[in-house]
Amino acid sequence: MDVRVIFIAALSAVAIRIVVHFIDKSRIQREIESRGGRVLSITWNPFARGWFFEKNERHYDVSYLDRSGARLSTTCKTSFFTGVYWAEGPSMVDQPRVVSQLRCAKCGYSLQADWQTCPHCGKPIAV
Repeated sequence: MDVRVIFIAALSAVAIRIVVHFIDKSRIQREIESRGGRVLSITWNPFARGWFFEKNERHYDVSYLDRSGARLSTTCKTSFFTGVYWAEGPSMVDQPRVVSQLRCAKCGYSLQADWQTCPHCGKPIAV
């Protein structure tokens, strides 16, 4: 075999892997953003838990902010023809946190809807 053919084959394999990496990152980012999150980092992890018996799947460590602003880190796997599968799942992305918009008129303390008085200053809550 000609050395040039081997070199071109190796170079093509590396180029394909780089392109697939960017496709995977884009797929993971779309998955998180579709649920209201924001990606902080996506890092390829070839030896993530469960990698040994997987075929044609790539594993990534992902850090992101969910829609409530909580920082989450998890592992996911993806392949060219499948979606994104989460190891621990982006559970907080699926379940939005309820943020109280009710505030005490006297002290500004954040209140829950079922409270009768402000626990900070004791003022009765008029609903």
